[in-house]
Amino acid sequence: MHGEHSSHRNSLIGPLMMITVGSILLVGQFIPDMGFDKLWPVVIIAAGVATLLSRR
Repeated sequence: MHGEHSSHRNSLIGPLMMITVGSILLVGQFIPDMGFDKLWPVVIIAAGVATLLSRR
């Protein structure tokens, strides 16, 4: 039972990263000065948060 719960949280990492990258690219469309080249650290932060959440 614990394995099912753990795999459910691990399945959230991919969609979370897609949402993060998509949001960064969308921001780049509306605010030209804020492109992926300036916001890529957000991807790393999101990956860290997703990893922390998957460990619980």
